[in-house]
Amino acid sequence: MKKVYFIFILSCAAFSFSCNAKNKELEEAVDLIRKNNCYSGMYVGEAGITPDEYIAFTKMCEKATDKELLELLKDENGVVRAYAADALAYKKAPVDYFSIALDAVDDIETVETFEYCFLNFSQCGDCILESIFPYLSGTDQQKIYRLLLERRRNFSVTCRFLETDLHSDELYDAARKWAEEVNKEDYASLKAVGYISTYKKEQDWNLVLSIQNLDKSIFYKSCLNYIPSHNKELEKIFEEALSEVEQMKEFSLSLENFYECLAVMHNDFSKRMLHIAEDKTGEDNNSKYGKPLMLKVLKNHNSDGFYNDFFEGNEDILTESSSYLLNPDELILDLSL
Repeated sequence: MKKVYFIFILSCAAFSFSCNAKNKELEEAVDLIRKNNCYSGMYVGEAGITPDEYIAFTKMCEKATDKELLELLKDENGVVRAYAADALAYKKAPVDYFSIALDAVDDIETVETFEYCFLNFSQCGDCILESIFPYLSGTDQQKIYRLLLERRRNFSVTCRFLETDLHSDELYDAARKWAEEVNKEDYASLKAVGYISTYKKEQDWNLVLSIQNLDKSIFYKSCLNYIPSHNKELEKIFEEALSEVEQMKEFSLSLENFYECLAVMHNDFSKRMLHIAEDKTGEDNNSKYGKPLMLKVLKNHNSDGFYNDFFEGNEDILTESSSYLLNPDELILDLSL
């Protein structure tokens, strides 16, 4: 009996030592994250090295329990909170992600971020939502979207939502209130105008017009939702815009959306404008900003052969340039012209 008791004592001591060692490793990892104070990805810099703080994050995933990670979400350091959310998501921990998301909406501490060669600044709540959003139900996601709109959170999660066609009365109302305060310095407010345009409500047309000189890309994309109802007004706008085609080559998404508007009009006016734009871009056949971009857009609107004359003699351009035509992941953040 004494032998059994002695073995039990040794086992408890060994278990306690193991827990203490584990906790010490977790504490060291968290301390390093606090010290470096940068929310980094797996590979950073031109050499693609794995930074110390990311290695510490992997230790956090390995050593921390779900309960400990939930406690770390309350840490005073924003980078620690962001990595704790990452760890919970990585482990697919069975926790209340909606509660975490609710807290993240109001977590506006600025944190330094480093991904590949891009050193930037984000709000901590945005980083947290990026990690856990896939674990929210569709209903809970909509609730978070509404809160982000109501509280004017200029998060990347907010901006991505504003590019979707997810509609509801509550989301429209929240987005419209933000759109009514649109200004060039608030990118999400510009995106809010684009979003409400997808509801195609006449009452929003003047808001769309108000961003014409603030963000050409969002403006032209929004105009697509008012073709053909406002064609006469748009024809005048597009004709004046031809003088900016050379400038728009510097902002590829603006040019693509401009071409898209003309292509969707699908009438003699649009064909005439496209030919003028083609002449203005010259024989720029060897870049994604010239003729290949126009042909890429027209190809999606030529099922009836209406735009065949643009393709005559240019078949090789479209084929040869397909490897460098714009992809959504390559699009440059557009600025006002």
